Amino acid sequence: MLLYSSSEERTDAVVPFVAEGLRRNDRVLCVGDGIATPSYERLGSLSRDALRSGQLIVENSAHTYMRGGHFSGSRMKAHYRAAARLAQAEGFGGLRIAAEMSWAAHAQAQPLLPLVEYEATLDQALHGESVTVLCEYDTRLFDTAALKALEQAHAIGARPDPLFASHRLRIERAYSPNGLALTGELDIAARGALHAALSNVIAPGIDRPVVDLRALSYIDAGSLGALVAASERSARGIEVVVNARIARLLRALRTTLPPSLEIREAGDVL
Repeated sequence: MLLYSSSEERTDAVVPFVAEGLRRNDRVLCVGDGIATPSYERLGSLSRDALRSGQLIVENSAHTYMRGGHFSGSRMKAHYRAAARLAQAEGFGGLRIAAEMSWAAHAQAQPLLPLVEYEATLDQALHGESVTVLCEYDTRLFDTAALKALEQAHAIGARPDPLFASHRLRIERAYSPNGLALTGELDIAARGALHAALSNVIAPGIDRPVVDLRALSYIDAGSLGALVAASERSARGIEVVVNARIARLLRALRTTLPPSLEIREAGDVL
């Protein structure tokens, strides 16, 4: 299950999921309502060739989940079983499904319980078939109780791949607010990864980046310099959120830091 709060976050998670399936010779079935279709242009010729060959199929939720104007869990299970068997018969390694579920929020007359029951029993219904399903829920469209019930119906959660991961540092994209979250130790070995990650969140029209360093245990002077340089490239600067340990270091340097780099200790303002 993927919970996302922006189209960019969804694209960052779904596109690699689709790309992996295409490269593994799976058939990929993308189901949605056409409102929040991810940008498959990032896949380039891979998606264009797959659409032409029938390896990549795009279906509309109005003709699947909401066929006939109502949702039927048993109908969708049968639909996916048939699609999996057809993929195998046509020589594909398996079936990979990316299912965008905004239709459930737009169809407000539909009760939640049948959907939760469907999600909770889908794995069992597809047991024995070579199928991987990614259900995508926009957190802006569902209330907290609904999201909790739907989460409990799924065994595995999904999220976008990290921008960088090593045994000492992990850099993840953040979306609400726009920015980065770093865990571990930030030193010269990861300087290039930091520069690349910062370039992902600094662009015209994008909100001021927030770089979350609360889970960072160490930062070297060069990496701090990279944050300063990035803040000066960003039209609105950068906000950096730090833990108490990093805050003590930065307090000593505060007078040397430019106003474009706003430092905030978690729970307080430095």
